[in-house]
Amino acid sequence: MGMLRYALLNIKKDLKDNSIYVFAIVISFITVLMVLNCFTNATYFEGVDTVIIDESQKEIVQLDSKLQFFIEEPTLLHGQNFLILFLVVLVFTYFCNSYFIKNKGKEFAFFTINGATIGDRVKYIMFENSIFFLVGGAIGTVLGFIFVPLSNILMYSISGHWGDIWTINFYMFKYTLLVFLFEFGVVGLLNLGDVYRREPVELLNLNNNRSQIDSRHVKVPNIIFVILFLIPILFAIFWGNTQGAEYAVYILSFGGLFGLYGIIKYFVPTIGKKLSRMSFTYKGLRKIYIGNFISSLRGSLYFILGLVLSLLYYSMITVRYSIVDGAISSSLYCYIITSMLVGLALLYKTIVEWEKKIREYKQLKILGYSKEEIISIIYKENILFFGLGLMLPVILLLSNFIVYIIAGYFSPIFSVFLIISAVGPITIIGILATIRNKNKIIKEIYPVE
Repeated sequence: MGMLRYALLNIKKDLKDNSIYVFAIVISFITVLMVLNCFTNATYFEGVDTVIIDESQKEIVQLDSKLQFFIEEPTLLHGQNFLILFLVVLVFTYFCNSYFIKNKGKEFAFFTINGATIGDRVKYIMFENSIFFLVGGAIGTVLGFIFVPLSNILMYSISGHWGDIWTINFYMFKYTLLVFLFEFGVVGLLNLGDVYRREPVELLNLNNNRSQIDSRHVKVPNIIFVILFLIPILFAIFWGNTQGAEYAVYILSFGGLFGLYGIIKYFVPTIGKKLSRMSFTYKGLRKIYIGNFISSLRGSLYFILGLVLSLLYYSMITVRYSIVDGAISSSLYCYIITSMLVGLALLYKTIVEWEKKIREYKQLKILGYSKEEIISIIYKENILFFGLGLMLPVILLLSNFIVYIIAGYFSPIFSVFLIISAVGPITIIGILATIRNKNKIIKEIYPVE
């Protein structure tokens, strides 16, 4: 009973941080409810994207057994699309949970030092997560029900097949419960493993662990990452009109993803270190905001990779299975929802991290930096992150879209729409987060003007 009371006290004490985590769970519930309502509602796919297969396409269908299978069973393709989106939701919740756990290091350490057994740790973690999932699930269910009409409007707009915006399949609530029981179990096990394998000293420093030491045993030259990243866009420009280029560029994009991984994790920090030794960074505030930008970019690595991987998959589905009923609609719907979800994940990450940055900016004030200089640092590091940081994944997406345009699958306008759909939500959220965090930090540092 003491353990449960201790958990409740800590939940109340850190109500603000806990509320942010509950917000992430609410977003997950809303997303799953909307997607399940879409998948279980036949109204979306009645006559949607129906394509007449001509003589030239019949041969392709006969050669591609998987395409033939999805033409006969289009619902399974929609299910595959939504399954990928569920995985994105799961990863979204896990990353939000991992940032939440970092703030719980001292709490877990104190509990462990006072003689908590493995069983006690399991109860403690599961009890806290149960409260958060119950509260977040209840709020998310209510809001999800309210947002269903908006989801219907989005899907009707994409498909061009309109129906009642209040069309709701109540099976979605049962399926949502099953999805989140699974998600709750996975998150609980990951939390248990994370805390179990750490000593109390590690737990105490969990929130301050910002090491960027390169611990690779075999170091790949940074130029290799750059080459792998550039290969898809070069292929699209010079060989985009060759037969089968749409499939080749998709495969090459996986190498590009590995290149993007290396650029963000190793190449950009290396450039940052070299710049820090040059007089260039000592002019104005460059050293500070460039360092903050690199740290933020590295911290967002897996968000960016997950976004690009998901969007490449959905865009490829619209190409390969364009003659399957509803394939374009369900893929585009998942494409837009994924970009919005990753944008919200970055918002969550930004809020959590900037709460910790207040101390750093207070130190800058003590060192003599003016209010205007601190505001300039905040703006410039965010412009770099949401400018250069988003430009990198756009290059990979663009390499695929160029080939799809040449092959006649996409129009230039549609490709521009997809690019805007990918970065638009993140950019808007980035602007709002920057303004919010700037006001928050200035208010904390300069409470009285």
